[in-house]
Amino acid sequence: MDPESIEKYTAMAKQLNIPQGELINFIRDQLKDDREVRRLQREQEKKEKLEEDERIEKRKREDEERSHRLQLEAEKQRIDEEERKERLRLEAEKLRVDEEAHKEQLRVEAEKLRVDEEERKEKLRMEERKLKADEDERNRQFQLEEIRIKEKARSEQEQRELELVRIRA
Repeated sequence: MDPESIEKYTAMAKQLNIPQGELINFIRDQLKDDREVRRLQREQEKKEKLEEDERIEKRKREDEERSHRLQLEAEKQRIDEEERKERLRLEAEKLRVDEEAHKEQLRVEAEKLRVDEEERKEKLRMEERKLKADEDERNRQFQLEEIRIKEKARSEQEQRELELVRIRA
């Protein structure tokens, strides 16, 4: 225990008129309470850090998966294009029919990609809303915990004051 803490708690004990025989127990209780508050704060900070790390890791995995899918799609499209060119070279008679079918397929794929992109954006917006709501709830819980701690401290102070009044009486 550092001298500043001893002085602080001794001064507090004097203000509360705590008998000399109970001074050590009072200081010990105050130190224990302070340590517990710090321990709870550290646990909460660790929990929040872990949750944030998990969210970041999840987002990173999703981005990597999305990137991989896009690479596969790009490779597939490249291969499809090469095959199409080969078919066109080998089948000059079917050129006009194949070209029309390919244009329709590209239009459908472009529409599908556009719809998929809109769905992905909406999903990301929903995830952001959920993360924001989760964060707001954690902040609210943290504020409630702070209020409970302050209320407990106030209640304990009132209890001590009542005890002092009883002791004086």
